[in-house]
Amino acid sequence: MTDRIKSFVIGIVFPLFLTCAAVARMTYNHTRFGSSLTPLQAFGYGLWPFGMALCIHAFFYQRYDNHPGIKGAVIAVGVVSLVLGTCLRFR
Repeated sequence: MTDRIKSFVIGIVFPLFLTCAAVARMTYNHTRFGSSLTPLQAFGYGLWPFGMALCIHAFFYQRYDNHPGIKGAVIAVGVVSLVLGTCLRFR
């Protein structure tokens, strides 16, 4: 029972929180220090937590253990989002 709860909290709830934070960061055009961002940089700032949410979801959601192809695809999309978000953020 505790594995199912851990899978739900870490595999679903936490990535949903990160996704909400990612959407908020994509739409905000200033950093926390007050410097302005271009729309592409703001998208990069939001894409990074979205990629992190995908990776965390793929690693900790228990049902992906039976479907390694889907798990690998979600991890791949998450890593690409992390890399692309980092590149756009420092552009």
